[in-house]
Amino acid sequence: MTASGGPAWRKLRGFGGRFAARRPSRHELVALLVAAAAGAAFHRLAVPLAWVLGPLVATAALAVAGRPVFTSVNARRFGQVTIGASIGLNITAAVLATIVLWLPVMIATAIFAIVLGAVIAAPLARWGGIDIRTAYYSMMPGGLTEMANIGLAAGARPEPIALAQSLRVTLLVLILPPLIVALDIHGDAVDGLAGRPLPWLHTLVALALGLGGVRLARLLRFNNPWMLGALIGTGTAAALGLLVGKLPTWLFYAGSS
Repeated sequence: MTASGGPAWRKLRGFGGRFAARRPSRHELVALLVAAAAGAAFHRLAVPLAWVLGPLVATAALAVAGRPVFTSVNARRFGQVTIGASIGLNITAAVLATIVLWLPVMIATAIFAIVLGAVIAAPLARWGGIDIRTAYYSMMPGGLTEMANIGLAAGARPEPIALAQSLRVTLLVLILPPLIVALDIHGDAVDGLAGRPLPWLHTLVALALGLGGVRLARLLRFNNPWMLGALIGTGTAAALGLLVGKLPTWLFYAGSS
């Protein structure tokens, strides 16, 4: 594997022109249907984050069983924009003030996570048989692709990083939402207009603002510009009171899965 990444790594990331642009095969379409059915079943059972956990569990089971699954870059980006826009719509002026209030705690938590990851990296490198740089980026909290790319640029091996990040995210998504529901931990209820789905025209405006934010984030070379940019674009409009509401439920579910 070269410093720029070989074919195996491009496949792992889901990038690469032919891999990303090709149409899914019949078996991969079956996998997509199975993932959608799992999301619907989890939703029916009132499982938290049903349209995330259902497809995740189904796709992981198919992959472990050696069945082909389809990974589309465009679909992933659509999901990132949708989730980013959905989060951004929640950043009202009151929420923004709360974020500013808790900003020192957030910064301290981020620093603590980085230090803790660096401490754990040493035993991981020794027990896992990997170099210290790879272990360090495997332990850093961040996105799968982003941390693997940063690690690759720093001379680390991207495959172990991607595997460790995948396991971390999977465990968090599988454990935390049911635990939060079981412990009855929740924030303030959203009432009034903020909890209502946006009209279709406002939904289009929100997505357009999200895509505008994506363009800005890409120009600024942000990591994960498709989610952060959409969050910034719609979050700015929501904080100014120009957009009040949430994305339609069906659109949010589609982006989540």
